[in-house]
Amino acid sequence: MLWAVFAAMVLIALVLVSLPLWRGGGEPATRRNQERAIYRDQMDEVSRDLERGLLSEDQAEAARAEIGRRLLALEDGADASTDTREKKRSPLGAIFAGVAATVLAAAVYFAYGSPGLPGLPAADRNAADRMAAGAPGKAVADELRARIRDIAGDLERNPNDLRGWVGLGDALTALRRHNEAAVAWQQAMRLAPQDADFASRRGEALTFAAGGQVTPDARAAFEEAVRRNEGEPRAQYYLGLADRQGGRLREALNRWLSLEAGSPEGAPWQKFLRLRIAELALELGIDAAALSELRNAAAPLVVDAPPGPTREQVEAAQGMDAADREQMIRGMVDRLAARLETAPDDAEGWARLGRARTVLGEPALAREAYARSAALQPDNVDILVAWADSIVAASEPAPPKGAELSPVVERILARAPNHPRALWLAGALALSAGDRATARARWTALLDVLDPNSVQYVELRKQLDALPPAD
Repeated sequence: MLWAVFAAMVLIALVLVSLPLWRGGGEPATRRNQERAIYRDQMDEVSRDLERGLLSEDQAEAARAEIGRRLLALEDGADASTDTREKKRSPLGAIFAGVAATVLAAAVYFAYGSPGLPGLPAADRNAADRMAAGAPGKAVADELRARIRDIAGDLERNPNDLRGWVGLGDALTALRRHNEAAVAWQQAMRLAPQDADFASRRGEALTFAAGGQVTPDARAAFEEAVRRNEGEPRAQYYLGLADRQGGRLREALNRWLSLEAGSPEGAPWQKFLRLRIAELALELGIDAAALSELRNAAAPLVVDAPPGPTREQVEAAQGMDAADREQMIRGMVDRLAARLETAPDDAEGWARLGRARTVLGEPALAREAYARSAALQPDNVDILVAWADSIVAASEPAPPKGAELSPVVERILARAPNHPRALWLAGALALSAGDRATARARWTALLDVLDPNSVQYVELRKQLDALPPAD
């Protein structure tokens, strides 16, 4: 039955291929008629644009002249070929063409085809296409989706968890859900108002979501990143890209040259940046000698820390399996840690290392990094909160040691008396020490700053109602 179906299909194909050749050619003017209609539509469009004021008289006249020139060229070509007609094709030629096509198709199918192989379901074909395009494999994608669900549940209970928003942004970015990732990075920006990296990552997510175009919202995020840290390299690169897309080519070149001049030797973005500079110089008509002079005259930005993976590294990581991806990320984090050993006064670098260790699931190392950062900026509440969270995470599943956590929490409350996370931790520490009165006082104060409609408020209210009265 299968071969009978194949034979019928071959016969139908043979007839369809041979019949037009057998009947011979017809009038080859169909395309010319279509082109004439297009040119006439263009003439009408010019007239409408002139009426709407979109074109001046001179512009309209020039456009009509150009369209008329093309229409005359088309008519001249038509006149020259008026008497030309295709000759009736030989029946033998038609038969030969049909048989040759059939024999060739059969030879290819018998060499490479597999008629007994079951069809691939559409879902599996789509998954294969995604993998070929560099998207995460199904197992990795499923793992990321599960992680997103877990993090989202935690954030619903604790919306001020900076570590949760960072993890959510990373997971959504890996799944190429860039608009949602931008929301996560915006929350991270709110919780860490001094951190330039979160602002630049929001801008990058918005740019990816727009297909590589730096939108006004993305530019605002990059400008905020530069306000927080002028030398933030990701933001400086994309601001240059925004200038280039806006036609401000010289401004883009100057910004990129300054970024290149201030970048440390061996920075992962240097090779990519130099390529973009060379392309832009070519576009501006600047030769190699002039570009070298501009490089020497560029005012270098102070760039002291890598911003994380470049676009190429992200794309490469998406094609890796989980083990290779983790190895690549760990290599980048280890390089940052090694650099900080030679620059121990880099408070922002230690904070970035703490976040990276947290994302990698290394809370003990994150705690050490945040402690170093907090020692360099003792009044930075965001760093103190991150340090406290890392202490809690490093002690799990056991409760944190009060002797280590309490001083950090008290430092936070001394600087921000109504900080929600610090009030929660202070109450939990008091309760674990048997001081129910202090626990009640801290959590009651926390209720005053929470949204009464939030899940966190309802859960805390239940805990307070269940709390035995103080002795």
